[in-house]
Amino acid sequence: MITDLSRIYEAYSKYTKRRILFESNDDLMDQASKPVSPEEAAALEKECRDRFLATYLFLRKTHPFFAVFAMKCAYIYLPPGNSQGVNTMAVTFTGTTIMINTFFGAKVLDQEEFDGVITHEVYHILSRSLVRIEHRDPKLWNHYRDWE
Repeated sequence: MITDLSRIYEAYSKYTKRRILFESNDDLMDQASKPVSPEEAAALEKECRDRFLATYLFLRKTHPFFAVFAMKCAYIYLPPGNSQGVNTMAVTFTGTTIMINTFFGAKVLDQEEFDGVITHEVYHILSRSLVRIEHRDPKLWNHYRDWE
C-alpha cells in the first residue's frame, strides 16, 4: 500500500492550473453554463459517477483513510445550466456534501486530476474548514485553506 500523497498533490496542482485556464476561457465557461438536454445531462453525470468510482478504487489501494471518508460524503452532480455558481467542484457550507459541475468533471478534467480534486474536497471536509470560517471573508478563507 502506498501512503505517499505526492501523486495527489501533483494532480491537484495540475488541476489548479487547468481550472485557471478553464475559468479564463469564455467559450468553455459558456459551454459549462449553457443548459443541455436531459440525455446529455444524464451522460455527463454518469461520466462523473464512473470517474468517482475509479477515484474511490484508487484511494482504497493507495490512501484508505481518504477512501473511507470519500464514500461517506454526499455528492451533488450539477448539470450545465444549473450549476448553482459552482464552476468546478466545491464543498457546501454545511461541510458535508461535495458539489460537482458535471461538465467540468467529465469534459475538462482527466482521471488523475479528478482523483486529486475529490481528495482535496474530502480534505476540506475532514479539516472542517467551513466550520472554522467564523468571521473571515469566505473567498479569502477558501484560498487560504486551498494552499495551507
